[in-house]
Amino acid sequence: MQISSVNDVKIYNLSHGKSLPEWLSDRKKRQLQKQDVDIQRRIELIQDFEMPTVCTSIKVSRDGQFILAAGTYKPRVRCYDTYQLSLKFERCLDSDVVAFDILSDDYSKLVFLHADRYVEFHSQHGNYYKTRIPKFGRDFSYHYPSCDLYFVGSTSQVFRLNLEQGRFLNSLQTDAVENNVCDINPVHHLFATGTSEGRVECWDPRVRNRVGTLDCALSSLAEGAEVQSLPSISALKFNGSLTMAVGTSTGQGKAFSSIQPQTNINDVCVYPNSGMLFTANEDPKMNTFYVPALGPAPRWCSFLDNLTEELEESPESTVYDDYKFVTRKDLENLGLSHLVGSSLLRAYMHGYFMDVRLYHKVKSMANPFAYEEYRKDKIRQKIEESRTQRVPVKKLPKVNKELALKLMEQGDDEAALNTRKKKGKALPSVLGDDRFKVMFENPDYQVDEQSIEFRLLNPIVSKVGEKKQKKLRLMAQQVAASKKVTHGWQCPRRQMHVRPNGFIGSPVGTKVHKHGKNVPNCTV
Repeated sequence: MQISSVNDVKIYNLSHGKSLPEWLSDRKKRQLQKQDVDIQRRIELIQDFEMPTVCTSIKVSRDGQFILAAGTYKPRVRCYDTYQLSLKFERCLDSDVVAFDILSDDYSKLVFLHADRYVEFHSQHGNYYKTRIPKFGRDFSYHYPSCDLYFVGSTSQVFRLNLEQGRFLNSLQTDAVENNVCDINPVHHLFATGTSEGRVECWDPRVRNRVGTLDCALSSLAEGAEVQSLPSISALKFNGSLTMAVGTSTGQGKAFSSIQPQTNINDVCVYPNSGMLFTANEDPKMNTFYVPALGPAPRWCSFLDNLTEELEESPESTVYDDYKFVTRKDLENLGLSHLVGSSLLRAYMHGYFMDVRLYHKVKSMANPFAYEEYRKDKIRQKIEESRTQRVPVKKLPKVNKELALKLMEQGDDEAALNTRKKKGKALPSVLGDDRFKVMFENPDYQVDEQSIEFRLLNPIVSKVGEKKQKKLRLMAQQVAASKKVTHGWQCPRRQMHVRPNGFIGSPVGTKVHKHGKNVPNCTV
């Protein structure tokens, strides 16, 4: 199972993972399940939920028990039972299926629209009847009250086939050149068709007249948007009695979330009253997605709710953890601009997603000294961490050193006072404020403590400063006096003593250093 998040909407891909070949023995399959971690984590809701080559369309019966899918090659239809979680039956057809629908609550009555203009009806036992429409069809809808099938396609007419009488009725004449999709409202049975010119025409089946037209091409274009072609209607679906969703070929509309499988999508089917949906792709495997934001899991796989709740508590890696997002400028710096448009780069927003392994490999080739720089940065960080354990040294600025030292002492006193008081709040320091930074950098702001203004404004401070300076001078004199020896002289180069008799082997009255060497240029 693979987890992705788009617009803060969690999407669980239940079909992600490796599929085992059918020709493998049961013993070999068990060995692979023990060795391969991806196969162990795979969730197989329905057994053999795939087609030999490509799946073109997929539907769910009204009772929710059966899932039917049409695909190729050879053209066929497969029926899956959700109660048994396995394949129920498979039927091969004469030509590819453009669209199909389930007329009954279960799988007993089916109708297929083929690519060669044939309409084929199936009953529970198999093929029942086949007829042909005048033009190539693209979609159809079934009107239950009148038992009419409405076919739309590469013509301005909408063909009507009555299943009760077994004959074609008068067609509906639209203003469009071609019609792409159609749908019937399940509440008041309003028939709507989407045209190639970007309009939606609504018809009342009771009087067979057009009751309204909606121009979606102009309303879908935002101001300043660049469109290369006319936004034709590519999807149409009613939701309730007053709501209708319309999809255009150029992709305008506010997106709730998005799903991007590895291959192109041919059809999408949402399981009724749930957050599960199936996609028919240009691939043998039919994908199964679960979106908790759309609804709960179906009753036959209710364990998915508990599984997703556990994953929410312990988050796993998302689908983008194995990919690196790069911009076009990054590709130019790495020398990968020629990969734009290939399968190695997937366009997303203002950049591309690429495999993180390929990114690191190319980056190491483009900058071979990246590891050395990384190593130096790590060593520098370790040194800085070790330095923080030492006693911090207060650095005084070049300007106003006395004022900075005073502010530091006041800050230390306030910090010590605040530690004693639990509810005390430390005031911001002037040294750490950028507004007073120039006062400690520019010599023009040097405080002249000898000026009359300073002494008048700070009389006590000046007296205290004089006392401190006097005390410092006395301390300096005492330190200097302690270095001198009262019974000897001091050499300009080193300190030495004179003894009346000198050391052994030295003349009387000669200056001798402490380490015993004579200094001939020093006189008494």
